[in-house]
Amino acid sequence: MNTLENYSLSKKVFCAECQSSMWKMSYALAHGRYNYLCCRMVKISENKCCNTSSIRLDYLENTMLAEINKLLDSYYNADLITIEKQPQEKSRKEELQSEMQELISQIDRGQQHLIKVYEDKLNEVISEEQFSVMNKKFQAEIANLKKRLEFIKSQLQTAEFSQQKDIDRTEVLNKYKQITEINKLIVDEFIKSVSVGAVKTDGTREINIKWAL
Repeated sequence: MNTLENYSLSKKVFCAECQSSMWKMSYALAHGRYNYLCCRMVKISENKCCNTSSIRLDYLENTMLAEINKLLDSYYNADLITIEKQPQEKSRKEELQSEMQELISQIDRGQQHLIKVYEDKLNEVISEEQFSVMNKKFQAEIANLKKRLEFIKSQLQTAEFSQQKDIDRTEVLNKYKQITEINKLIVDEFIKSVSVGAVKTDGTREINIKWAL
């Protein structure tokens, strides 16, 4: 029986073979009712996907619980690799900010030069031809500086987004020490998606997590 109600991993699990969503199925067995996930494509069309074996929902939830706790262990254990923001990320942001300020100053100086050569033309300090040459030169330099400035601004926005993501990630990790039970709230905070591969000849299958952090 196909069940559509929300559960802890609802809308998070996909088939690694065909990228279709995996449906929750419920089966009544001798010892009670069990929930499974199976590839949507397998259920609606024959021979469209090789991922024909379903996976028990409780097994997948326990796997996710274990992986989340491993992530928390790595965050809180100084002997393990942490996922906290690295110092070089801050340095990169400072470099971008410094270059942006320098570019703004250079553009301002270039515009002042334009005003000066125009005044020199009006005062007949330079000829019309000299003004034309110098005006084109300064206009081209300013245009290149402005183009570089727009690029630096876009890079800075990316760096700030990354920094905010690090802050959000740290806030999530700091809320938990050890998780004993998985639920929809926890899954939404930690997991973006899960892909389940087909069963291999040795009976194993790959399960990959894309973290939301």
